[in-house]
Amino acid sequence: GKLLKGLVSASKFKASLKFVEFEVDGEKIANNLTEGKDKTFIELKEEFKVEFRRWEDNVTKGKNPKFNLIFIDDLDRCEPENVLNLLSALKLFFTYGQKTIFFCGIDEKAINEAVKTKYGDVVKSSEYLEKVFDISFKMPLTANKLKLYSQYFSSETLYPFKKSDMPLPQIIDLFFYELNFTNPRRIKKVLNRFLIVKNIIGNLDKKSHLNEHYGKITNDDEICLFDLFFTLYFILLRLFYPVIIENIENDSLRILNYETAVSNQKGITESGIRSSKTSFRRIFKDRSLEISFITFNQIVGTHVNQDKEIFYDRISKFLIKLAPINPSIFNPSAFNTSENYTELFILEKKGIDYFFVLFLLNNFKSLGIQKIKSDKSVSQMLYLIKSIP
Repeated sequence: GKLLKGLVSASKFKASLKFVEFEVDGEKIANNLTEGKDKTFIELKEEFKVEFRRWEDNVTKGKNPKFNLIFIDDLDRCEPENVLNLLSALKLFFTYGQKTIFFCGIDEKAINEAVKTKYGDVVKSSEYLEKVFDISFKMPLTANKLKLYSQYFSSETLYPFKKSDMPLPQIIDLFFYELNFTNPRRIKKVLNRFLIVKNIIGNLDKKSHLNEHYGKITNDDEICLFDLFFTLYFILLRLFYPVIIENIENDSLRILNYETAVSNQKGITESGIRSSKTSFRRIFKDRSLEISFITFNQIVGTHVNQDKEIFYDRISKFLIKLAPINPSIFNPSAFNTSENYTELFILEKKGIDYFFVLFLLNNFKSLGIQKIKSDKSVSQMLYLIKSIP
């Protein structure tokens, strides 16, 4: 009863239709429901049905539209327990309304978490939603996202990527998809932040120290994909995964964790473990390719101009600073290819830093054939993102 009264009391709004302006005062309805002696839940539901239908008749009488359309969005922004309480209460409107159609925008993942929190594995979120809503349909996310990316990047210039020529919006779509970073709201926050970075760069004083730290990302017709990917990646890390930025710069913890992970390899002799540790230390401690000095030409360029052994050596020294800091099992040859990485770099839980390294391994060839080359180091681009408020 309290839930019903609370929901109805909070339902106060005005709406203007083509022929009429009307107001719903939920508090008055709630007061009508609770006047007099205490009533049973069944009696309260029956009174709610009568009052709600009376409101519908009043709004739709005369020349007014014969049906009400009510749009409800962002239900999933509530706390998990409150989401289900709200949906249960809204079900009363759905059940008793005769002239009202509700459209509800819901993130199914959020509902899934709410159902798991309350019911565990006893109830499935899909079954729960089927009981609440008569009809459901899913928005075509890919089309919507491409439309979103087109607001931030031009489609006029094509870039060679993944064995074909693609416009930037399509490339950005693949980038976020392969990083398993697909939440539209979060993506929009990253892109808005990217716009801020571009605007700040465009208005820098010539004497600003930041001029040394940004890549070729300001002109859509001459963008360096290497710079663009790292800039977007560092932005999303700063917004949503700041601890990963700390991990990139935490050499001591990385060495400790990786040496332990090397020792955890299965089916390898003690001499093999010692050899792997020696290889790891050589890769990690070679300061000639310390992340502070790594540029596009040093890494990606070698894939085109040098033999595979040199490329593998350099790419390992590069990616070992960007990969997750806490592998459970690690072999130093994990960074040679994407196949090696998925087999020899083992984690309890794969995060965005894991998928970013996999994205680079899968696409170094595409990056190596770009006309626009980068002349900035990874740490310079990271410094830029950390420096902008």
